Amino acid sequence: MNSDELYEQLLSIDKEIKQTEKKLEEETKDLERREIEWKQKVDEYKQKEEKRKLELKQTEEREIELKNEIETVTNEIQRMENELEELLKNVQEKIENVEND
Repeated sequence: MNSDELYEQLLSIDKEIKQTEKKLEEETKDLERREIEWKQKVDEYKQKEEKRKLELKQTEEREIELKNEIETVTNEIQRMENELEELLKNVQEKIENVEND
């Protein structure tokens, strides 16, 4: 091999190295871009998950409030039923007393 051939080989190798470096740079940029996209997607997912957890907590709290309201109303109904029974009993006694007189 003469020096011209060697020089041509070196130029060819150098060109291949530069092409490979350029390709690696492009792939690295693409990977960095994809990494950023995935991080954004992960952040979005985390935000949605936090929102869902908050909504679930609020729903559970509302459920407890409603159960308490139902219990209060049920107790009030029971109290009113007891009062009505007592009133009915009193009325029946008065009717009996009037009939007996």
